[in-house]
Amino acid sequence: MSVCSYSADLKIDHVTIAGTDLAKMRALLTGAGIPTVYGGPHANHATEMALSTFADGSYLELIAAQPKADPDALAKHEWSAQIRGNAGPGAWAARVDDIDRERKRLQSVGVQVSSPEHSGRARPDGFRLEWETAQIGAETRGTFFPFLIRDKTPREERTGKASASGIRGVERVVIAVRDIKAAATRFREAYGWAAPTEFDDRVFGAHVAVFAGTPVVLVTPYNAQSWVEARLKRFGEGPCALVFGSVKTFQSSAKSQWAGRSISWLDIAPVDATAIPWHLGIE
Repeated sequence: MSVCSYSADLKIDHVTIAGTDLAKMRALLTGAGIPTVYGGPHANHATEMALSTFADGSYLELIAAQPKADPDALAKHEWSAQIRGNAGPGAWAARVDDIDRERKRLQSVGVQVSSPEHSGRARPDGFRLEWETAQIGAETRGTFFPFLIRDKTPREERTGKASASGIRGVERVVIAVRDIKAAATRFREAYGWAAPTEFDDRVFGAHVAVFAGTPVVLVTPYNAQSWVEARLKRFGEGPCALVFGSVKTFQSSAKSQWAGRSISWLDIAPVDATAIPWHLGIE
C-alpha cells in the first residue's frame, strides 16, 4: 500500500540523500537496484543532484557537492553537515496542493510554520522548474517535520518518469530522535494521530515507534553501541533510514518485523570508511 493512499494528511514528496560524491552515491543505489537520473547543478554554486523517481510519484533526491563547489556556499548550506559527512538519508519533504491552507492548519494546532519561499532550478535540458516551500518547526529544514512543497510548474516535470522498476515508492521515513516520547507527542499534536506502537528491534539496532497508517517511524538508541547513537552524535536528529514499497523481491540478509509488517534491509556498503552505513528497507 502506498503512502498516497493511506496517509491523506502527510504525503511524502521526496527524501534527500546527502553525500560528498554524486557519482559514488548513484553507483551504490544502482547496485542495490535503484537507478538514478542526473538532474543538474543547483544555482547555489554548492550542490548538484540526481533523482530516482517511483511509481507513486515520490522520489529520492541525491544531493552532493558540485565538483568545483564554492567552499563558503557549501559551508552555509542548510544540509552541509549531512553532505560533508555522507549521511545518506538527511531530510524530507511533504507535497501539498494548497500550502497556505496547510500552514494555517498547522498554526491552528500550535505548530510553527515559515512563510512560503519561491525556488526553482534549471534542468540539464534548459526547462525551468518552479516551486514554493515552507518550513515546519524550528529545526533545520526537513530534519524533523518535513518541509512543505507545492509546484508552480507541472510536478511531473520536476519528478520525471519512474526510473526504478519494481518499487512503488517511499513508504516510510525513519527519524532518529533523542526523546521518542516527546517526538511522538509533537507528531500527534501536528497531525492528530493515535499513539504509536513501540518495541525494540535488535536487527535494526534501535527502539522503534511506528505510527500505524502513516509514513513516519521514530527510532532512538537502546544502548550506547547502537548505530543510531553514532548517527545522532554526528548529525543530530533527522531522517536516518527509508522504507520502500515494492512489487518485486530484493536480496537481503537482515529482516525486521514492524507492527506486523516485514521489512527487508538492503545490503549497501558505506560510501567511504568514515561514513555510517545507509539503512534502506523494502516492505
